[in-house]
Amino acid sequence: MATWPILLTLTLGIFGQYLPKLWRRTAESTMSRLPIFASGIALALGIFLIELLGPTGVAPFIYFQF
Repeated sequence: MATWPILLTLTLGIFGQYLPKLWRRTAESTMSRLPIFASGIALALGIFLIELLGPTGVAPFIYFQF
């Protein structure tokens, strides 16, 4: 049932946990030096990707039958 974007996202998330701490610190310092509009674009892109990978419509209420 999983599509390739979902599998790619899960794989990147899992492997991201094992990256060296230096890479994370470097990425954080690079992002902090970017202009504010570049940070806004990165935030908008992140929200867009979350919406793209998420389900369509409203998720069913899991306790509906109780």
